[in-house]
Amino acid sequence: MQPRCSPEMQPYSRDAAEVEPRCSGGGVEPRRRRWAAPLRTPPLTPPAPPSPPARVLSVPALLSLPLATSMVHAEPETALALFKAASLTAVAVFAGGPVLLAPAVVDVFGARDATAIYGRLWMMLPAANFFGATLVSRVREYSYSKHALAIAETCDEAAFTATFGAPPAEAQSLIASKTATLPLLLTIAPEGTVDPSPLLYDDAFYTLAGFSALACVCNLAAYRLPRPLRL
Repeated sequence: MQPRCSPEMQPYSRDAAEVEPRCSGGGVEPRRRRWAAPLRTPPLTPPAPPSPPARVLSVPALLSLPLATSMVHAEPETALALFKAASLTAVAVFAGGPVLLAPAVVDVFGARDATAIYGRLWMMLPAANFFGATLVSRVREYSYSKHALAIAETCDEAAFTATFGAPPAEAQSLIASKTATLPLLLTIAPEGTVDPSPLLYDDAFYTLAGFSALACVCNLAAYRLPRPLRL
């Protein structure tokens, strides 16, 4: 009759112990087991710093647009050429962003979760489009009111009252209600008043340039975040 092993002598799991006891007629005989190679956690290392992203080009391009609009009255041909070149550069950069989004996600976060991350990023695009369009519209309205008020302050009080049926003190409410518009104000403005219509989007261009610069900073910061080796 073979001796029974005590609970202390029960065999261990092959993965849990180096020595696995074995019962025999003469007692317990140890049997050597090989250790499994331990899993090594890859070190957190930042990826190689990328070359300057093409999005950087959108910042000087957007800042060149107000320069072009300021030259409309003095040098219209030069202003048009500069506006075309700056617009083409900005549009090309923004259009190329979604195309490079997928490989950028793989490069930064690895291929294992790239599909889920890419899907979440695409879910944010409608919100970004709505927010951007709303912001540009609000900035343009602010610029319109600013230029219209500046012209209203130079208008003759009698001519202003005769044209809009209210004194210049109510110019803000008249502009907000679209009763006093830039074309009407220019008809009663002093001679030599410059039409500010080409300048209405300057503040919007500056705002977009600021957000584009912020996007460049976030892009570079994402590449410098420590992460495991690419999966």
